[in-house]
Amino acid sequence: MSCPISSHWTFRTDLDVWTLSDTSIEALISLIINMKNKEYKFHLEKYHGPGSRHKCPKCGDRSSFVLYVDDNGIPIDNNVGRCNHESSCGYHYAPSQYFKDNCMEPKDSPFRHLKDVQVNKTIVNAALAPSFIDASLVINSLSQNSTFVDFLKRLIKDDDLVNHLCMAYQLGATSMREVIFWEIDYNLRIRTGKIMNYDMITGKRDKTGKGINWIHAKWKGRIGVPKDFNLKQCLFGEHLLNLFPLNPVAVVESEKTAIIGFSLFPEYIWVATGGKSNTDIIKMKVLKDRKVILFPDVDGYKKWLENAKTYDFCTVTVSDALEKYADEEDKRDKIDIADVFIEIYKEKNKAK
Repeated sequence: MSCPISSHWTFRTDLDVWTLSDTSIEALISLIINMKNKEYKFHLEKYHGPGSRHKCPKCGDRSSFVLYVDDNGIPIDNNVGRCNHESSCGYHYAPSQYFKDNCMEPKDSPFRHLKDVQVNKTIVNAALAPSFIDASLVINSLSQNSTFVDFLKRLIKDDDLVNHLCMAYQLGATSMREVIFWEIDYNLRIRTGKIMNYDMITGKRDKTGKGINWIHAKWKGRIGVPKDFNLKQCLFGEHLLNLFPLNPVAVVESEKTAIIGFSLFPEYIWVATGGKSNTDIIKMKVLKDRKVILFPDVDGYKKWLENAKTYDFCTVTVSDALEKYADEEDKRDKIDIADVFIEIYKEKNKAK
């Protein structure tokens, strides 16, 4: 990689990384467990532009459906809401009915049952509740014994900072030294875990083995993972939005990029979509009322720019740095902003 970009940007590399030390592993574990008993109130989302209206599951109108959201503006499910065409359609799927249909009780769910509302019984089962993994599996997996953390230590050369990063993102490890990137949502519920292996020298994903695996698929039916698991992913690092409610947010594609970005610029909360196309409005609405900057990979700028036009629930900027400054070699290699960050660390290490 020729990395022309770093010569065009001025990065602060002297930031106070100790801002993460206020949050301990014990505090995160306590929050995860205690959130199981938290109660939530839901209401129909107020109109704040076209992005706050959606396709109705019944009549198909693309701008008539209003979602039920919690006090943080997070939707319950993309089928839980009311159609504005009350006479011609009449679709209304209330939160209370959703929880009842999916056999969710207050003691098992972080949601609160609301007053029952009658709905059309022929369509209420269109929505399935997301499944959650027991927090004990995350706690038991916490480990730095992975090739990915080996790479971080070689790159960053600051064990205290690496400890903070592992703690903040709750990194786990398998017996095969694969890293587990746990997806923990805003309300600190565990959606799944992504299992990956990395080259400890280059930091590139090791594609010679079994590739990507998932906790919900690998451990389905075991204690803590329901047999009928219904996957609904969230942003990687989303739980940090809850812990740091005032910080601006940087959105990237890969988990590796989010972690390295956080190590250099901890005044931002770094989250990852996990894929180029995982930027739908439902998932991104967790960023409501935040200042957000998107860092697409070099081959994802146009798509993310188009998607960002629909994000009228937050203040969003799309970085065009890679688009402007990447050369042909960079584009062939499909670089992302992590490649720039790695070059910064290499230059710092040379200076030392």
